[in-house]
Amino acid sequence: MTEPLSLLTAFLLGVFGSSHCVVMCGGISAAIGARAGEHRIRASLLFNSGRIFS
Repeated sequence: MTEPLSLLTAFLLGVFGSSHCVVMCGGISAAIGARAGEHRIRASLLFNSGRIFS
């Protein structure tokens, strides 16, 4: 009985957690990309490197 509930809880946590990341990191990434101009790739690489290693 508890295993289906645990799986549902884990699934919902994953869905809500990923939507949080999309909203937070997506907005920051879009703001950096809009202001970077020519250096858009460099700014994206630096942003994602910091996000991955932190």
